[in-house]
Formats: sequence, C-alpha cells, structure tokens
Amino acid sequence: MKLKKLIIMKQPIKIVVGGSGAVGKTTICHLLAKKLDKFNPPKMTPGIDLHEFKKSKNEKRIAALWDLGGQERFRFIQDSYIKGAKIVIFVYSCEWIHSLKDIKSWISMIPKNDPPAHIFLIANKIDSVKKCITKEDVLDICNQHKMEYFEMSARSGEGVSEFEEALIRKIESLEQDSHFFIKKQENLKILNCNLNNTSLSL
Repeated sequence: MKLKKLIIMKQPIKIVVGGSGAVGKTTICHLLAKKLDKFNPPKMTPGIDLHEFKKSKNEKRIAALWDLGGQERFRFIQDSYIKGAKIVIFVYSCEWIHSLKDIKSWISMIPKNDPPAHIFLIANKIDSVKKCITKEDVLDICNQHKMEYFEMSARSGEGVSEFEEALIRKIESLEQDSHFFIKKQENLKILNCNLNNTSLSL
C-alpha cells in the first residue's frame, strides 16, 4: 500500500486595517508589529502597507497586517485587498465625527459572498481633549454589523494591550478551526489514496 505524501503550508491569517486618513491606523499597526519608533513616528500610509503581527518580537508571525491608506484617492483599489481577510479592523478618531461616519463606506467594501470571520471597531485618541464621540454613539453601528468595540490611545498606549490580547485570542481560535478543517481534508485525501492504491478481494 502506497500513501501519497501530503504537504500543507500554513499561511498567516490575513488582517486588514481600514479607516479614514489621520485616525491613527498606521501607528496602531506599528504598535501591533512591535516596530514603533517614538523618535521617528510613522508617516501616513500612501496606499497600502504590510506588517507582521507577532505575539512578541522573538516569535514567528501569526498574522499579516494590511494597512490600507485612508485617503479617498486610494479607495478604488482597496476593496480588492479586503477580499480574503479573516479579520477586519476599522479605526476612527474620537475627535473627528466624519471618521466615524466614514466607517459605513468601509463596511460597504466587505464582500458579501466572502465576509471576514470577525470585525473589530477601534475608537482611537480617547485621551484627546477634543474628544467628541462616546461609546454610546457607536453602539448601534456595532450591533448592526456585529463589530467588537475597543477604545485606545495609540499615542499613550492606553487600551492597546487589551486589544492585542483579544486579537491574539481571535487568531488562535481561527487557527484551531482552520487546523480542524485541514486535518479533516487530509484524512479524506488519505482515505482516497488508500482506496485508489488498494485492491479489495473477497
């Protein structure tokens, strides 16, 4: 009996980060990627940028972070990058009401035939003296689109660790589900190989 050797490559989970320009998406991505330089803050993302998300600096990446620039001129290409994302993170600024209203246009880019497994909504800049949006203002949109809500300040770091822990738990949950599916498919392939390479005699 000969069995075909199955080689399954583990792909990092795709995470897409979207929202209006200047709401702090890129800083959040740099924080999650463990590469934020306080003396050289990141510049606004020109289109799309890719980061590695790790539990710690010394560990292998467990997800790929796609940072989508918030400027309107890049919108026409960004819906294609949302496709295939297992997790989507939308970010708005607590000091800018338009950035919250703009979340609806980002939600509209999610493909209906291939939605992400989970969506987070982050309220950034919660420590700003210009804060004009509260948690109560976003409860309806969160419930309507089943988004998990978090507050943080990318500048001070407040709330970042809590969100990171929740993100890791979600990634691990998706990996377990994916591992179960792969093992099921692997067992089916092995069974087919056995049937094709074994002659049954009565």
